[in-house]
Amino acid sequence: MEGRSLHYYVDSAKQNNWNKFVTENGGSFLQSWEWGDFQEARGRKIWRIGSSQMAALITEHKLPYEKRYLYAPRGPVLINEYPETLKRLVDFVKKELSKETIFLRLEPVPSDLGNVTFAIKTLRSLGFVESIEAQPEHTLVIDLTKSEKVLFKEMEQGTRYAIKTALKRNITIETVSSSNQKKSFDEFWKLFRETNTRHKLKAYPKAYYESVLELSGGIEADLFVAKMEDGKVLSSAIIIYFGKTAIYLYSASASGFGRYNAPTLLLWQAIMDAKRRGCSVFDFWGVSEQNPRWSGITAYKKSFGGFIVTYPGTWDLPLNKLWYGLYRASKKLKN
Repeated sequence: MEGRSLHYYVDSAKQNNWNKFVTENGGSFLQSWEWGDFQEARGRKIWRIGSSQMAALITEHKLPYEKRYLYAPRGPVLINEYPETLKRLVDFVKKELSKETIFLRLEPVPSDLGNVTFAIKTLRSLGFVESIEAQPEHTLVIDLTKSEKVLFKEMEQGTRYAIKTALKRNITIETVSSSNQKKSFDEFWKLFRETNTRHKLKAYPKAYYESVLELSGGIEADLFVAKMEDGKVLSSAIIIYFGKTAIYLYSASASGFGRYNAPTLLLWQAIMDAKRRGCSVFDFWGVSEQNPRWSGITAYKKSFGGFIVTYPGTWDLPLNKLWYGLYRASKKLKN
């Protein structure tokens, strides 16, 4: 990353430098070079804007009447001069990308996540308003530099018991390679749809998840499958790897087989595999102790140990206040 002034990054020869900056400064796979390519393949316009102090992968989201908003998922990634660098990005977007843009949505990752209050104060000073959460504001992470013995001990007793029970019931965990994924992916997709229907969750089309599993380069993905002795699939999950972090991104489980504890054994296997790959962090990707709908999954994730990390959240900068007001009003009506 070169210089303090902002400019576009379009040359794929800069890919390694971009990813190095993102990973070294606590950035997410959502700000990686490959995720930009992934979004472009889905038909979105993207811009990579950066300097020696910042990296921002911004995606275009189209709205009715030929309007749009711009979004940096879990971004930008920032170091040093936090207020000044963020202001440079705002000024750059206003100058270069404001045409037909209703608002700019950011989820900045400051260099010091321990100072989220300062980040929020900076956002407000630049005219940003707090928005509906897009990416999780809170997540749970496990420190994989600890030994396997310590990691197992730090889990809740019930979780340790569930893992042992699954092993006694001969549940097996497979990691499916990309060359042999079709059957396993179809099983994942069937379970995933059932799980989302059961919990009233939305999902992308099937092709989206297939494309995630095909990611390569700076991002890699594995499909984990938990099976009974007769081959019946009870649980499945997609784990993403970026830098030294493994992310528990998508998961599914069969209804009526809770006594087998297959999802718990699968997660433990994924954690151990990530450790063996050289990852230093396992990210459960989203918890909430405030939202009642998340209480069950939050308690489940916390049973594996680890600690909660908090981000500044999702913030919008209205560039056209009239249209932004209409946008927010329409969202309230839909909800």
